[in-house]
Amino acid sequence: MKLIIDKKIRSGLLFVLSFLIIFICFLLFKGIKYPGFKEDKKLLYNYNNIANIDYKAILKPNTLYGDNASLGDGSIIISEFLDSIKANFKYQFNGERSADIKGDYEIVALLEGTVGSDKDQKILWQKTFPISQKQSFELKDKSVAIEKEVQIKPEEYKAFAQSFASASKVDAQVKLSVVMNINLKAVTDKGVIDKKLSPTMIIPINSNYFEVTKKLGDNKPEAIQKTEKIQLPVSKRNIIFYSVILLILILALVYTILFVQGAENNNPKEKELQKIFKNHGDRMVALSDIVTFNSEYYYKVWSIEDLVKVSDEISRPVMYKFSTDVNEINEFYVCDDRAIYIFFVNKKIEQYKDSKLNNENSMQA
Repeated sequence: MKLIIDKKIRSGLLFVLSFLIIFICFLLFKGIKYPGFKEDKKLLYNYNNIANIDYKAILKPNTLYGDNASLGDGSIIISEFLDSIKANFKYQFNGERSADIKGDYEIVALLEGTVGSDKDQKILWQKTFPISQKQSFELKDKSVAIEKEVQIKPEEYKAFAQSFASASKVDAQVKLSVVMNINLKAVTDKGVIDKKLSPTMIIPINSNYFEVTKKLGDNKPEAIQKTEKIQLPVSKRNIIFYSVILLILILALVYTILFVQGAENNNPKEKELQKIFKNHGDRMVALSDIVTFNSEYYYKVWSIEDLVKVSDEISRPVMYKFSTDVNEINEFYVCDDRAIYIFFVNKKIEQYKDSKLNNENSMQA
C-alpha cells in the first residue's frame, strides 16, 4: 500500500534526499582521497645563548662598612659611599654540532636623562661613552665563550649629568646603562644563525641610594627548525559514519520513489484559502477570539477582492478568526461604525462546486 502525500511535498522530499546523497558522497570522497595534512616541526640544529653579568660595588672607606668594603649582587647601595662598580660581562653560545662562528662585541655606557612617570617615560637627552673597544672573534667549533671585566665610576657620569643640567637649566632623572653589544653569526650544516644580544646593567645616577638592575634577555634553548606537512591517515570512523548516513538516505530515496505517491490537493477550500493568503495576506488581521459587532447594516460580499476594495475605501483591515485548522476559517470581514461587510469562504466553495457540477452535466448532455 502506497503512502499518499501532497505532490509538492513529495517533490521537495525527493530534492532534499538527492541533495543530501550528493553532499554525503562528496564528503566520503574527500575523506578517502584527501584526508588532510598536519604540520610537524622538525628540529635540525639545537643551540642556546647564555648571557650574564656579575658585579661588585667597591665602597669608599666609611664609618658603616669600614675600609676595603664591597657589596655583592642585589645589594642596596648608598651613593655617597660608592667608589666604583666592577662588572664582569659573560656570554656563551652552545650548539649541538660544530659550526663556523664569527662575530664581535663591545661595551658602552649610555647616559640618559628622562622625564615623565615610569609608565610613560620619555628620553630627554642621551650620550654614549665607549668603555671597551670592539673586538672580533672567529672560530670553527660548537661553542664560544666571551668574558670581559670593566670598572665603572658612576661619579664621573654624575658629574657630566650635573654639568649638563647646569648648562641647559633642565632637571631630569638620569640613569647609566652599561651595555655589551654582541653580534654573532654561526654557519651550521642546517642553516645560518644570526644573533644580536645586548645584556645591560642599569645604574641610577641622581639617587641617594639605588639597586643595580640587569636585563639579560631570554636565556632559553632555541633551534633551527623545518616545518613539514605530513598526510593524515584515512579516518575509518568518519568513513563508517558517512557510509551509514549514505545508506540510510539511499533507502529513504528508494522508499519515497516506490512507496510514496504524490497527489494534487483537491480540497477546494484549502486552495481558496491559500490563494487568499497569498494575494492578500499582508492585509489580514488574525483574531484570537470571535468579536461581536453591533452594526446597523450587514452586507455579504461576492468575493475577497470585493472585501479588499471595501477595506481600502473605509481604511479598515480585513479580519478573520485564526485557527490552525483551515476548515475552521470560514469568514473574512471588514467593519466600521455602522456596517459590517463579510465574505463567506464556504459560500464561494459551494458556488464553485455548483458551477463545476453544472459544467459536467452540460458536457454529458
